[in-house]
Amino acid sequence: MSTSTTTPGVIALRGLTKRYGATLALDGVDLDVPAGSVFGFLGPNGAGKTTTIRLMLALQRPTAGEAVLFGESVAPGSPALRRVGAMVERPSFYPYLSAIQNLRLMAIARGDPEPEAAATVALERAGLTGVARRSVGGFSTGMRQRLGIGLALMGDPELVVLDEPTAGLDPEGVVEVRRLIGDIGQRRATAFVSTHQLDEAARVCTHVAILSAGRVLAIGPIEAVTSVDGRSLSLEEAYLAHVTRSRVGTR
Repeated sequence: MSTSTTTPGVIALRGLTKRYGATLALDGVDLDVPAGSVFGFLGPNGAGKTTTIRLMLALQRPTAGEAVLFGESVAPGSPALRRVGAMVERPSFYPYLSAIQNLRLMAIARGDPEPEAAATVALERAGLTGVARRSVGGFSTGMRQRLGIGLALMGDPELVVLDEPTAGLDPEGVVEVRRLIGDIGQRRATAFVSTHQLDEAARVCTHVAILSAGRVLAIGPIEAVTSVDGRSLSLEEAYLAHVTRSRVGTR
């Protein structure tokens, strides 16, 4: 398995394990995410990506192991979580309120001293200024996704966690999300992006980890992960090589 040579950074997962009854969803995941990186968490649906994120944000409790953010082992209510903006699975909003009303309420709940300004900036970043006064109930799946990303970016968090941010987006929306993720890196914040869209990950990520069946198969700078047996591969080719090697090794 490729390994990262970086010291523990913004995120450090140690032996993170999650069982649901007899089902092993995560199998001792170790992960380090350097500060300022755009970190791609890659794997197919069902690999354990969302489970990892939920444990990392203290939305669920691990069966074993721990998640550390900014050097602090996380639990519900941990101060470290205030430094994080996140979109996990499909974002939920009040359907009868407008986009800006929804974000304003979220800003008030977060204790933002200027909720109107925070909501306005978040809409601008998500490219939704033109529909700010429209009811969210009439939004397409892609527009809701972009509103969720805007919410995750609200307040300039030090760590932004996005779970499948391009799901349901048209090509124009995908390009916009790519720009938003790039902006996170330019602000020197850290982005943790789970996705099964390898072409998009290759465009924006500085570091990646490949997850399959609840296990990390490779992790590190993207150049290291795509170097397999002395060959420089595309991210898609490297992904398939790591997955194939793991399957052969378990026979």
